[in-house]
Amino acid sequence: MSRNAINVVRESYKDIDDMDKAAAYFLDHVAWDRLGPVPIVTIAQSIGFKLFMHELENNVSGFLLISPDIREYFETDRIIVVNQNDSAEQRKFTVAHEIAHFLYDFDEDKEIVFFSSFDKDNRTDQKEERANTFARDLLMPKDAFCKAARTLSEEGLKYYEIVSKLCDMFGISSNAIAARYRELGLAESN
Repeated sequence: MSRNAINVVRESYKDIDDMDKAAAYFLDHVAWDRLGPVPIVTIAQSIGFKLFMHELENNVSGFLLISPDIREYFETDRIIVVNQNDSAEQRKFTVAHEIAHFLYDFDEDKEIVFFSSFDKDNRTDQKEERANTFARDLLMPKDAFCKAARTLSEEGLKYYEIVSKLCDMFGISSNAIAARYRELGLAESN
């Protein structure tokens, strides 16, 4: 992903209500064939991050660290660490969540070191809400999600079956899929 594309996301889509547009623009500028789950690890690597799994406290899903001082240890100045005890789906969400903090909260013109941690208990902070919304929209893009859900519904599948198939398609937990399904008003059409 180019620096220009990152800057467009940062400057053009700042409001939490624009996170679906930000995620769509972001996905348009990364290598994803629109088939299967969003390759969040590849995306993180394409913007310079190395990813690690480590045992963290139960309420911490992960963290992001940007610092020139870590280069000698990690061969990059950007790392994301996810909690190895979380599910694969949660780890994907954490990576997408931390990418949002990189895009919206790290000011390269003013900061040398940036740290952000994803605390599962902190759901009310505006920055955390924006990061969660961006992560949801990045991992379950609105257009692709609606199209897949409608196709499954037209096949006559029941709600449980639709959610289960969407979990497979997007590689996300059933709770996240069900919440997205309701949020987009798809439950009413079933």
